[in-house]
Amino acid sequence: MQGHYEGVARSVGECEEVAAWSRPTTRKLLNEAKIKGFIEIEPDPLDQRKRLITPTAITITEYESMVNGYIQFVKTLERT
Repeated sequence: MQGHYEGVARSVGECEEVAAWSRPTTRKLLNEAKIKGFIEIEPDPLDQRKRLITPTAITITEYESMVNGYIQFVKTLERT
C-alpha cells in the first residue's frame, strides 16, 4: 500500500526482498492475491522483465476502512 500512496508501484522482486517468507512462497501468495482480485500484476512498461504490483479498488477500500476504524478507535480512547 505504501507504493500506492507514493504513486510508485512495487515490483514482485521488491516484495520478495522484504517478505518474511521464501521467494517461492512470496510468489505463491502474490498469485493467490491476484486470483482473488486483491492486486494486479502487470509488466513494467519500461522494463518488460519486471512485474509491477498495484492494489485493486477493493483492496484500497478495505485498507482505508481498516485505517479509519483504527483512527476512530484511538479517538474514542483519547476521550476517556
